[in-house]
Amino acid sequence: MNDELKDVERTTEELAEIMASGNTVRVFVGEILTFEISLSEVALNIRLPFPQEAVRDLTSGVEQGDLRLSASTSGAKGLADLDVDNGQAELLKRALVARRSLLAS
Repeated sequence: MNDELKDVERTTEELAEIMASGNTVRVFVGEILTFEISLSEVALNIRLPFPQEAVRDLTSGVEQGDLRLSASTSGAKGLADLDVDNGQAELLKRALVARRSLLAS
């Protein structure tokens, strides 16, 4: 069962509870990217053709809670207009912190 999060107000503790119960937290970044975070993995789904180097750039800081769009990434087709909502970016960061805390315990 997945918990499709659109509520950016969820706390780190709530996100940890969701993952601890075996569910996946989905964080939508614009209309192009979806992060799926569970205890077993952090998956990135991209809904358009994307060069491998751009994926590496985009995900380089994800484990630290950062979503980075570098010049080479934003030059990829369709990403120049990617609007990263601050609420979603914070939700992604909290979800990653929750996952790290669960894995550390």
